[in-house]
Amino acid sequence: FSALLTLGATSETVTIASTSSVALRGTEVKITCKYTTAGFKANSLRWFFKGEAFTGAQLTGVKAGTAEGANSVAVYTIAKVSKSDVGAYTCRAEFGEKKVTSPAAVDLKVIDVTMTTRSPASAVGSKVTITCNYDQYTGVSAPTIAWLKDTKDFTADMNKLVSLGDNCGDVQRSRYIIDSAAVVNTGKYKCKATYTIGGKTATLEPEAEQAFYVREVTTTAKVFHVEVGGSLNIVCTVKGDEPDTFKWYTHDDKSLPEGLKSESGTYGNNMNTVTLKITNAKVATHEKSFKCKASWAKTDPKTREVTAEVKVYDVTGIKDATAVELEPGKEFKITCKFEAGASEVTWYRSTTKLGDALTGAAVKDKTELVYTVAKVAAADSGTYKCTVKYGVNTVYTGRQTKSLKVRGVTADATTHASIGTSKVTLTCVFYGDEMNAAEWFKTGSATKLKTDETNYKVTAGSFDATENKLTTTLAISKIATADAAAYTCKTTYKKDSKATQSVQTLSALSFR
Repeated sequence: FSALLTLGATSETVTIASTSSVALRGTEVKITCKYTTAGFKANSLRWFFKGEAFTGAQLTGVKAGTAEGANSVAVYTIAKVSKSDVGAYTCRAEFGEKKVTSPAAVDLKVIDVTMTTRSPASAVGSKVTITCNYDQYTGVSAPTIAWLKDTKDFTADMNKLVSLGDNCGDVQRSRYIIDSAAVVNTGKYKCKATYTIGGKTATLEPEAEQAFYVREVTTTAKVFHVEVGGSLNIVCTVKGDEPDTFKWYTHDDKSLPEGLKSESGTYGNNMNTVTLKITNAKVATHEKSFKCKASWAKTDPKTREVTAEVKVYDVTGIKDATAVELEPGKEFKITCKFEAGASEVTWYRSTTKLGDALTGAAVKDKTELVYTVAKVAAADSGTYKCTVKYGVNTVYTGRQTKSLKVRGVTADATTHASIGTSKVTLTCVFYGDEMNAAEWFKTGSATKLKTDETNYKVTAGSFDATENKLTTTLAISKIATADAAAYTCKTTYKKDSKATQSVQTLSALSFR
Protein backbone atom coordinates (compact mmCIF):
# COMPACT_ATOMS: atom_id res chain seq x y z
CA PHE A 1 0.00 0.00 0.00
CA SER A 2 1.34 3.50 -0.77
CA ALA A 3 0.04 7.00 -0.90
CA LEU A 4 1.58 10.09 -2.57
CA LEU A 5 0.50 13.65 -2.20
CA THR A 6 1.77 16.59 -4.26
CA LEU A 7 0.92 19.98 -2.82
CA GLY A 8 0.14 21.98 -5.95
CA ALA A 9 1.46 25.48 -5.14
CA THR A 10 4.49 24.37 -3.20
CA SER A 11 7.44 22.21 -4.00
CA GLU A 12 7.58 20.40 -0.66
CA THR A 13 5.91 16.95 -0.70
CA VAL A 14 5.62 14.14 1.87
CA THR A 15 4.48 10.57 1.14
CA ILE A 16 4.15 7.53 3.33
CA ALA A 17 3.93 3.86 2.31
CA SER A 18 4.05 0.40 3.90
CA THR A 19 5.36 -2.97 2.80
CA SER A 20 1.86 -4.25 3.57
CA SER A 21 -1.35 -2.70 4.81
CA VAL A 22 -2.53 -6.12 6.10
CA ALA A 23 -0.05 -8.26 8.02
CA LEU A 24 -0.13 -11.47 10.02
CA ARG A 25 0.60 -11.14 13.70
CA GLY A 26 4.28 -11.70 14.38
CA THR A 27 5.52 -10.69 10.97
CA GLU A 28 7.75 -7.70 10.15
CA VAL A 29 6.27 -4.50 8.75
CA LYS A 30 8.19 -1.48 7.40
CA ILE A 31 6.55 1.93 6.94
CA THR A 32 8.48 4.39 4.80
CA CYS A 33 8.17 8.16 4.82
CA LYS A 34 9.61 10.18 1.87
CA TYR A 35 9.80 13.93 1.76
CA THR A 36 10.94 16.12 -1.12
CA THR A 37 12.45 19.51 -0.42
CA ALA A 38 13.18 20.81 -3.97
CA GLY A 39 16.26 22.56 -2.65
CA PHE A 40 14.94 23.22 0.81
CA LYS A 41 16.08 21.08 3.74
CA ALA A 42 13.54 19.99 6.32
CA ASN A 43 14.38 20.98 9.86
CA SER A 44 12.73 17.85 11.28
CA LEU A 45 10.51 14.87 10.55
CA ARG A 46 7.84 13.73 12.95
CA TRP A 47 5.80 10.48 13.02
CA PHE A 48 2.23 10.05 14.22
CA PHE A 49 0.15 6.99 15.21
CA LYS A 50 -3.58 7.50 15.45
CA GLY A 51 -2.93 11.25 15.45
CA GLU A 52 -0.52 11.10 18.38
CA ALA A 53 3.20 11.81 18.01
CA PHE A 54 5.57 8.85 18.38
CA THR A 55 7.15 8.43 21.79
CA GLY A 56 9.56 6.09 23.53
CA ALA A 57 9.91 2.68 21.91
CA GLN A 58 8.22 3.89 18.73
CA LEU A 59 10.91 6.51 18.16
CA THR A 60 13.66 3.89 18.51
CA GLY A 61 12.07 2.02 15.61
CA VAL A 62 12.63 4.92 13.20
CA LYS A 63 15.83 4.92 11.17
CA ALA A 64 17.09 7.01 8.29
CA GLY A 65 16.75 5.32 4.97
CA THR A 66 18.75 5.68 1.75
CA ALA A 67 18.03 8.96 0.02
CA GLU A 68 16.36 8.74 -3.36
CA GLY A 69 17.59 11.71 -5.34
CA ALA A 70 15.92 14.77 -3.89
CA ASN A 71 13.86 12.56 -1.60
CA SER A 72 14.94 11.99 1.95
CA VAL A 73 13.75 8.68 3.44
CA ALA A 74 12.89 7.52 6.99
CA VAL A 75 11.76 3.98 7.84
CA TYR A 76 9.75 2.83 10.86
CA THR A 77 10.21 -0.92 11.43
CA ILE A 78 7.88 -3.10 13.50
CA ALA A 79 9.81 -6.34 14.05
CA LYS A 80 6.79 -8.39 15.16
CA VAL A 81 3.52 -6.72 14.50
CA SER A 82 0.62 -7.20 16.92
CA LYS A 83 -2.90 -5.94 17.47
CA SER A 84 -1.51 -2.99 19.42
CA ASP A 85 0.03 -1.74 16.16
CA VAL A 86 -3.29 -1.52 14.32
CA GLY A 87 -4.20 2.02 13.22
CA ALA A 88 -3.32 4.97 10.97
CA TYR A 89 0.29 6.09 10.53
CA THR A 90 1.32 9.49 9.14
CA CYS A 91 4.52 11.50 8.99
CA ARG A 92 5.15 15.26 8.89
CA ALA A 93 8.13 17.18 7.57
CA GLU A 94 8.80 20.63 9.01
CA PHE A 95 10.50 23.28 6.84
CA GLY A 96 11.02 26.12 9.26
CA GLU A 97 7.60 27.32 10.12
CA LYS A 98 6.10 25.36 7.29
CA LYS A 99 4.76 21.90 8.15
CA VAL A 100 3.79 19.38 5.51
CA THR A 101 1.98 16.15 6.49
CA SER A 102 1.49 13.11 4.30
CA PRO A 103 -2.01 13.53 2.92
CA ALA A 104 -2.73 9.83 2.97
CA ALA A 105 -2.10 7.54 5.93
CA VAL A 106 -1.00 3.94 6.16
CA ASP A 107 -3.97 2.25 7.77
CA LEU A 108 -2.34 -0.90 9.13
CA LYS A 109 -4.45 -3.95 9.85
CA VAL A 110 -3.13 -7.00 11.71
CA ILE A 111 -4.59 -10.47 11.32
CA ASP A 112 -4.71 -12.54 14.49
CA VAL A 113 -6.11 -15.88 15.61
CA THR A 114 -7.27 -16.50 19.19
CA MET A 115 -9.00 -19.27 21.11
CA THR A 116 -11.87 -18.69 23.55
CA THR A 117 -14.50 -20.63 25.45
CA ARG A 118 -17.22 -19.51 27.80
CA SER A 119 -15.72 -21.59 30.59
CA PRO A 120 -12.43 -23.51 30.63
CA ALA A 121 -14.03 -26.28 32.71
CA SER A 122 -17.34 -28.11 32.80
CA ALA A 123 -19.12 -31.02 34.39
CA VAL A 124 -19.71 -34.31 32.62
CA GLY A 125 -22.72 -34.03 30.32
CA SER A 126 -22.52 -30.26 29.81
CA LYS A 127 -22.77 -28.57 26.43
CA VAL A 128 -19.48 -26.92 25.51
CA THR A 129 -18.41 -24.57 22.75
CA ILE A 130 -14.76 -23.86 21.97
CA THR A 131 -14.24 -21.00 19.52
CA CYS A 132 -11.50 -20.15 17.07
CA ASN A 133 -11.57 -16.39 16.35
CA TYR A 134 -9.79 -15.21 13.21
CA ASP A 135 -9.65 -11.92 11.30
CA GLN A 136 -11.05 -11.69 7.81
CA TYR A 137 -10.62 -8.23 6.28
CA THR A 138 -12.22 -6.93 3.10
CA GLY A 139 -10.01 -7.70 0.14
CA VAL A 140 -8.35 -10.64 1.86
CA SER A 141 -9.60 -14.09 0.90
CA ALA A 142 -11.08 -16.29 3.61
CA PRO A 143 -8.52 -18.57 5.26
CA THR A 144 -8.75 -22.33 5.58
CA ILE A 145 -9.18 -23.47 9.19
CA ALA A 146 -7.79 -26.67 10.69
CA TRP A 147 -8.41 -27.81 14.29
CA LEU A 148 -6.03 -29.67 16.62
CA LYS A 149 -6.36 -31.24 20.06
CA ASP A 150 -3.23 -31.91 22.08
CA THR A 151 -1.14 -31.12 18.96
CA LYS A 152 -2.93 -33.78 16.89
CA ASP A 153 -5.26 -33.06 13.96
CA PHE A 154 -8.96 -33.52 14.61
CA THR A 155 -10.37 -36.88 13.60
CA ALA A 156 -13.11 -37.08 10.98
CA ASP A 157 -15.74 -37.49 13.71
CA MET A 158 -14.45 -34.44 15.57
CA ASN A 159 -14.49 -32.35 12.40
CA LYS A 160 -18.19 -33.14 12.02
CA LEU A 161 -18.77 -31.08 15.18
CA VAL A 162 -17.03 -27.98 13.74
CA SER A 163 -19.24 -25.25 12.25
CA LEU A 164 -18.96 -21.64 11.13
CA GLY A 165 -20.21 -19.21 13.73
CA ASP A 166 -21.48 -15.65 13.38
CA ASN A 167 -19.04 -12.86 12.64
CA CYS A 168 -18.38 -9.74 14.68
CA GLY A 169 -17.05 -7.00 12.41
CA ASP A 170 -13.86 -8.27 10.85
CA VAL A 171 -13.69 -11.24 13.24
CA GLN A 172 -15.02 -14.56 12.00
CA ARG A 173 -15.61 -17.60 14.21
CA SER A 174 -15.17 -21.34 13.80
CA ARG A 175 -16.79 -23.36 16.57
CA TYR A 176 -16.27 -26.83 17.95
CA ILE A 177 -19.47 -27.80 19.77
CA ILE A 178 -19.69 -30.75 22.19
CA ASP A 179 -23.30 -31.53 23.10
CA SER A 180 -22.44 -33.74 26.09
CA ALA A 181 -18.95 -33.36 27.50
CA ALA A 182 -17.02 -36.40 28.72
CA VAL A 183 -13.63 -36.78 30.37
CA VAL A 184 -12.15 -37.74 27.02
CA ASN A 185 -12.81 -34.15 25.85
CA THR A 186 -10.25 -32.77 28.30
CA GLY A 187 -7.28 -31.35 26.43
CA LYS A 188 -5.64 -28.34 24.79
CA TYR A 189 -7.33 -27.04 21.65
CA LYS A 190 -6.16 -24.71 18.91
CA CYS A 191 -6.88 -23.89 15.29
CA LYS A 192 -4.62 -22.97 12.40
CA ALA A 193 -5.66 -20.36 9.84
CA THR A 194 -3.95 -20.43 6.45
CA TYR A 195 -4.14 -17.14 4.51
CA THR A 196 -3.09 -16.10 1.02
CA ILE A 197 -2.01 -12.44 0.96
CA GLY A 198 -0.31 -10.80 -1.99
CA GLY A 199 0.11 -14.17 -3.66
CA LYS A 200 1.93 -15.62 -0.65
CA THR A 201 0.52 -18.29 1.62
CA ALA A 202 1.16 -18.30 5.36
CA THR A 203 -0.34 -20.12 8.35
CA LEU A 204 -1.09 -18.41 11.63
CA GLU A 205 -1.67 -20.14 14.96
CA PRO A 206 -2.97 -18.62 18.21
CA GLU A 207 -0.38 -17.47 20.71
CA ALA A 208 -2.00 -19.68 23.35
CA GLU A 209 -3.96 -22.91 23.15
CA GLN A 210 -7.34 -23.16 24.82
CA ALA A 211 -7.06 -25.57 27.72
CA PHE A 212 -10.37 -27.24 28.51
CA TYR A 213 -11.14 -29.64 31.34
CA VAL A 214 -14.07 -31.88 32.15
CA ARG A 215 -14.22 -32.19 35.93
CA GLU A 216 -15.27 -35.53 37.34
CA VAL A 217 -14.92 -37.23 40.72
CA THR A 218 -15.44 -41.00 40.94
CA THR A 219 -14.87 -44.09 43.08
CA THR A 220 -14.76 -47.68 41.90
CA ALA A 221 -18.09 -48.49 43.59
CA LYS A 222 -20.88 -46.91 45.62
CA VAL A 223 -20.81 -49.45 48.44
CA PHE A 224 -17.65 -50.90 49.99
CA HIS A 225 -17.46 -53.88 52.36
CA VAL A 226 -15.03 -54.66 55.14
CA GLU A 227 -15.07 -57.23 57.90
CA VAL A 228 -14.89 -56.34 61.57
CA GLY A 229 -11.26 -55.65 62.46
CA GLY A 230 -10.25 -55.50 58.81
CA SER A 231 -8.69 -52.77 56.69
CA LEU A 232 -10.14 -50.96 53.70
CA ASN A 233 -8.75 -48.45 51.21
CA ILE A 234 -11.27 -46.49 49.12
CA VAL A 235 -9.64 -44.67 46.21
CA CYS A 236 -11.31 -41.54 44.87
CA THR A 237 -10.20 -40.14 41.50
CA VAL A 238 -10.55 -36.59 40.24
CA LYS A 239 -10.15 -35.85 36.55
CA GLY A 240 -9.77 -32.41 35.01
CA ASP A 241 -7.68 -29.45 36.09
CA GLU A 242 -6.00 -29.60 39.49
CA PRO A 243 -8.44 -28.75 42.30
CA ASP A 244 -7.54 -26.36 45.09
CA THR A 245 -8.72 -28.88 47.70
CA PHE A 246 -9.33 -32.60 47.25
CA LYS A 247 -10.01 -34.91 50.19
CA TRP A 248 -12.44 -37.13 52.07
CA TYR A 249 -15.06 -35.87 54.53
CA THR A 250 -17.90 -37.34 56.54
CA HIS A 251 -21.24 -37.40 54.73
CA ASP A 252 -22.12 -34.04 56.31
CA ASP A 253 -18.91 -32.31 55.13
CA LYS A 254 -17.10 -32.52 58.45
CA SER A 255 -13.50 -33.54 58.99
CA LEU A 256 -12.81 -37.27 59.32
CA PRO A 257 -12.89 -38.67 62.87
CA GLU A 258 -9.73 -39.83 64.57
CA GLY A 259 -8.38 -43.07 63.18
CA LEU A 260 -9.36 -42.34 59.57
CA LYS A 261 -6.92 -40.93 57.03
CA SER A 262 -7.32 -39.09 53.75
CA GLU A 263 -4.08 -39.52 51.79
CA SER A 264 -3.65 -37.59 48.54
CA GLY A 265 -1.56 -38.62 45.57
CA THR A 266 0.28 -36.38 43.11
CA TYR A 267 -1.52 -34.51 40.34
CA GLY A 268 -0.45 -35.50 36.84
CA ASN A 269 -1.94 -36.30 33.42
CA ASN A 270 -5.03 -34.26 34.33
CA MET A 271 -5.90 -36.46 37.30
CA ASN A 272 -5.20 -37.21 40.95
CA THR A 273 -6.31 -39.66 43.63
CA VAL A 274 -7.08 -39.45 47.32
CA THR A 275 -7.44 -42.57 49.45
CA LEU A 276 -9.69 -43.07 52.48
CA LYS A 277 -7.84 -45.48 54.78
CA ILE A 278 -9.82 -47.50 57.34
CA THR A 279 -8.04 -49.83 59.77
CA ASN A 280 -9.45 -52.07 62.51
CA ALA A 281 -12.96 -51.57 61.16
CA LYS A 282 -15.79 -51.23 63.67
CA VAL A 283 -19.50 -51.13 62.96
CA ALA A 284 -20.17 -48.12 65.19
CA THR A 285 -17.30 -46.03 63.83
CA HIS A 286 -17.01 -46.96 60.19
CA GLU A 287 -20.37 -48.22 58.94
CA LYS A 288 -21.27 -44.83 57.49
CA SER A 289 -21.28 -42.76 54.33
CA PHE A 290 -18.20 -40.75 53.44
CA LYS A 291 -17.85 -37.99 50.88
CA CYS A 292 -14.97 -37.38 48.48
CA LYS A 293 -14.99 -33.78 47.32
CA ALA A 294 -12.85 -31.68 44.99
CA SER A 295 -13.12 -27.88 45.03
CA TRP A 296 -11.93 -25.20 42.65
CA ALA A 297 -11.70 -21.54 43.73
CA LYS A 298 -12.24 -20.19 40.20
CA THR A 299 -14.66 -21.07 37.39
CA ASP A 300 -17.70 -23.30 37.61
CA PRO A 301 -18.39 -26.03 38.44
CA LYS A 302 -16.64 -25.14 41.70
CA THR A 303 -17.20 -28.53 43.39
CA ARG A 304 -17.50 -32.14 42.29
CA GLU A 305 -18.19 -34.88 44.81
CA VAL A 306 -19.11 -38.52 45.23
CA THR A 307 -20.40 -40.48 48.21
CA ALA A 308 -19.17 -43.93 49.25
CA GLU A 309 -21.06 -46.11 51.69
CA VAL A 310 -19.08 -48.44 53.95
CA LYS A 311 -20.63 -51.68 55.20
CA VAL A 312 -18.83 -53.42 58.07
CA TYR A 313 -19.65 -57.12 58.17
CA ASP A 314 -19.10 -59.54 61.03
CA VAL A 315 -18.65 -62.96 59.43
CA THR A 316 -18.45 -65.29 62.42
CA GLY A 317 -17.83 -68.40 60.37
CA ILE A 318 -18.37 -71.75 62.06
CA LYS A 319 -20.81 -71.11 64.87
CA ASP A 320 -19.39 -73.76 67.22
CA ALA A 321 -15.63 -73.82 66.71
CA THR A 322 -14.91 -76.63 69.18
CA ALA A 323 -12.78 -79.38 67.58
CA VAL A 324 -14.40 -82.84 67.45
CA GLU A 325 -13.18 -86.41 67.11
CA LEU A 326 -15.60 -88.87 65.57
CA GLU A 327 -15.67 -92.55 64.83
CA PRO A 328 -16.13 -93.49 61.18
CA GLY A 329 -19.81 -93.62 60.19
CA LYS A 330 -20.94 -90.86 62.57
CA GLU A 331 -22.79 -87.70 61.43
CA PHE A 332 -20.92 -84.39 61.31
CA LYS A 333 -22.87 -81.13 61.19
CA ILE A 334 -21.59 -77.54 61.23
CA THR A 335 -23.26 -74.11 60.98
CA CYS A 336 -21.89 -71.04 59.18
CA LYS A 337 -23.03 -67.78 60.79
CA PHE A 338 -22.91 -64.44 58.95
CA GLU A 339 -24.77 -61.15 58.51
CA ALA A 340 -27.71 -60.83 56.15
CA GLY A 341 -27.14 -59.56 52.63
CA ALA A 342 -24.78 -62.28 51.40
CA SER A 343 -24.80 -63.19 47.73
CA GLU A 344 -22.80 -66.42 48.01
CA VAL A 345 -21.62 -68.92 50.67
CA THR A 346 -18.94 -71.54 50.02
CA TRP A 347 -17.75 -74.42 52.25
CA TYR A 348 -14.16 -75.67 52.48
CA ARG A 349 -12.32 -78.53 54.15
CA SER A 350 -8.86 -77.08 54.59
CA THR A 351 -8.14 -75.86 51.01
CA THR A 352 -10.59 -78.22 49.28
CA LYS A 353 -13.83 -76.65 48.07
CA LEU A 354 -16.84 -78.73 49.12
CA GLY A 355 -19.26 -78.69 46.22
CA ASP A 356 -20.63 -75.64 44.44
CA ALA A 357 -21.13 -72.30 46.14
CA LEU A 358 -24.61 -71.59 47.47
CA THR A 359 -26.23 -68.61 45.74
CA GLY A 360 -29.61 -67.05 44.99
CA ALA A 361 -32.54 -68.29 47.03
CA ALA A 362 -30.25 -70.60 49.02
CA VAL A 363 -28.63 -67.59 50.73
CA LYS A 364 -31.19 -64.81 50.34
CA ASP A 365 -32.20 -63.34 53.69
CA LYS A 366 -30.20 -66.05 55.48
CA THR A 367 -27.85 -65.53 58.43
CA GLU A 368 -27.00 -69.21 59.05
CA LEU A 369 -26.42 -72.19 56.79
CA VAL A 370 -25.74 -75.82 57.78
CA TYR A 371 -23.33 -78.29 56.16
CA THR A 372 -23.74 -82.00 56.94
CA VAL A 373 -21.62 -85.09 56.40
CA ALA A 374 -24.03 -87.99 56.98
CA LYS A 375 -21.36 -90.64 57.63
CA VAL A 376 -17.83 -89.47 58.18
CA ALA A 377 -14.79 -91.36 56.96
CA ALA A 378 -11.12 -90.84 57.63
CA ALA A 379 -10.72 -88.68 54.53
CA ASP A 380 -13.26 -86.22 55.96
CA SER A 381 -10.69 -85.16 58.56
CA GLY A 382 -9.53 -81.55 58.29
CA THR A 383 -10.32 -77.96 59.21
CA TYR A 384 -13.74 -76.74 58.06
CA LYS A 385 -14.51 -73.13 57.21
CA CYS A 386 -16.95 -71.04 55.21
CA THR A 387 -16.51 -67.97 53.04
CA VAL A 388 -19.21 -65.38 52.46
CA LYS A 389 -19.49 -63.00 49.52
CA TYR A 390 -21.24 -59.65 49.64
CA GLY A 391 -21.93 -57.78 46.42
CA VAL A 392 -19.96 -58.80 43.35
CA ASN A 393 -16.34 -59.22 44.42
CA THR A 394 -16.06 -58.90 48.20
CA VAL A 395 -15.40 -62.28 49.84
CA TYR A 396 -14.77 -62.79 53.57
CA THR A 397 -13.49 -65.90 55.31
CA GLY A 398 -15.25 -66.64 58.57
CA ARG A 399 -13.22 -65.83 61.67
CA GLN A 400 -13.95 -69.21 63.26
CA THR A 401 -13.15 -72.66 61.89
CA LYS A 402 -13.81 -76.20 63.15
CA SER A 403 -11.46 -79.17 63.22
CA LEU A 404 -12.75 -82.70 62.54
CA LYS A 405 -10.64 -85.75 63.34
CA VAL A 406 -11.67 -89.22 62.17
CA ARG A 407 -9.12 -91.96 62.69
CA GLY A 408 -8.36 -94.07 59.67
CA VAL A 409 -5.98 -94.67 56.84
CA THR A 410 -5.97 -94.85 53.07
CA ALA A 411 -3.27 -96.59 51.05
CA ASP A 412 -2.29 -97.64 47.57
CA ALA A 413 -3.88 -100.74 46.18
CA THR A 414 -1.75 -103.49 44.64
CA THR A 415 1.02 -101.96 42.56
CA HIS A 416 2.31 -103.82 39.51
CA ALA A 417 5.89 -103.43 38.33
CA SER A 418 8.43 -105.20 36.15
CA ILE A 419 11.84 -106.47 37.11
CA GLY A 420 14.33 -103.70 36.51
CA THR A 421 11.81 -100.87 37.01
CA SER A 422 13.84 -97.93 38.30
CA LYS A 423 11.46 -96.83 41.08
CA VAL A 424 8.10 -97.56 42.70
CA THR A 425 6.57 -95.39 45.44
CA LEU A 426 3.94 -96.66 47.90
CA THR A 427 1.86 -94.14 49.87
CA CYS A 428 -0.16 -94.28 53.11
CA VAL A 429 -2.26 -91.41 54.54
CA PHE A 430 -3.27 -91.57 58.21
CA TYR A 431 -6.13 -89.38 59.52
CA GLY A 432 -7.24 -88.32 62.95
CA ASP A 433 -5.59 -86.66 65.93
CA GLU A 434 -1.86 -86.08 66.25
CA MET A 435 0.28 -89.12 65.60
CA ASN A 436 3.91 -90.23 65.63
CA ALA A 437 6.11 -90.68 62.57
CA ALA A 438 5.14 -93.69 60.46
CA GLU A 439 7.14 -96.90 59.99
CA TRP A 440 7.25 -99.42 57.15
CA PHE A 441 7.64 -103.21 57.24
CA LYS A 442 7.50 -106.10 54.89
CA THR A 443 4.34 -107.83 56.00
CA GLY A 444 5.15 -110.71 58.29
CA SER A 445 8.49 -109.23 59.28
CA ALA A 446 9.15 -107.36 62.49
CA THR A 447 12.18 -105.64 60.98
CA LYS A 448 11.52 -101.99 60.24
CA LEU A 449 12.61 -100.81 56.80
CA LYS A 450 15.15 -98.03 57.07
CA THR A 451 15.68 -95.13 54.78
CA ASP A 452 19.38 -95.87 54.43
CA GLU A 453 18.92 -99.42 53.14
CA THR A 454 20.16 -100.02 49.62
CA ASN A 455 16.85 -100.16 47.76
CA TYR A 456 14.49 -98.45 50.22
CA LYS A 457 13.78 -94.82 51.09
CA VAL A 458 11.23 -94.16 53.82
CA THR A 459 9.62 -90.73 54.26
CA ALA A 460 8.10 -90.99 57.72
CA GLY A 461 6.06 -87.77 57.29
CA SER A 462 4.89 -85.29 59.89
CA PHE A 463 1.43 -84.51 61.18
CA ASP A 464 -0.46 -81.71 59.38
CA ALA A 465 -2.62 -80.05 62.04
CA THR A 466 -4.74 -78.24 59.44
CA GLU A 467 -5.52 -81.31 57.37
CA ASN A 468 -5.44 -83.60 60.47
CA LYS A 469 -3.42 -86.14 58.56
CA LEU A 470 0.03 -87.64 58.12
CA THR A 471 1.34 -88.78 54.74
CA THR A 472 4.13 -91.35 54.54
CA THR A 473 5.84 -92.98 51.54
CA LEU A 474 8.10 -95.94 50.78
CA ALA A 475 10.20 -95.66 47.63
CA ILE A 476 11.74 -98.88 46.26
CA SER A 477 14.40 -98.58 43.59
CA LYS A 478 16.15 -101.15 41.38
CA ILE A 479 13.21 -103.56 41.56
CA ALA A 480 14.22 -107.19 42.05
CA THR A 481 12.30 -110.45 42.53
CA ALA A 482 12.79 -110.26 46.31
CA ASP A 483 10.87 -106.99 46.42
CA ALA A 484 7.60 -108.65 45.41
CA ALA A 485 5.74 -108.64 48.72
CA ALA A 486 3.05 -107.02 50.82
CA TYR A 487 4.17 -104.00 52.83
CA THR A 488 2.75 -102.58 56.03
CA CYS A 489 2.72 -98.90 57.09
CA LYS A 490 2.14 -98.25 60.75
CA THR A 491 1.76 -95.35 63.15
CA THR A 492 0.55 -94.71 66.68
CA TYR A 493 -1.59 -91.84 67.95
CA LYS A 494 0.33 -89.79 70.48
CA LYS A 495 -2.31 -89.55 73.14
CA ASP A 496 -3.26 -93.25 72.86
CA SER A 497 0.09 -94.91 72.08
CA LYS A 498 -0.03 -97.09 75.20
CA ALA A 499 -3.49 -98.29 74.23
CA THR A 500 -2.09 -99.90 71.08
CA GLN A 501 -4.01 -97.56 68.80
CA SER A 502 -1.87 -98.46 65.81
CA VAL A 503 -3.23 -98.69 62.29
CA GLN A 504 -1.99 -101.04 59.60
CA THR A 505 -2.63 -101.31 55.91
CA LEU A 506 -1.18 -103.42 53.12
CA SER A 507 0.38 -102.15 49.88
CA ALA A 508 1.33 -105.10 47.76
CA LEU A 509 4.00 -105.06 45.08
CA SER A 510 3.68 -107.79 42.45
CA PHE A 511 5.08 -108.55 39.02
CA ARG A 512 3.34 -109.23 35.73
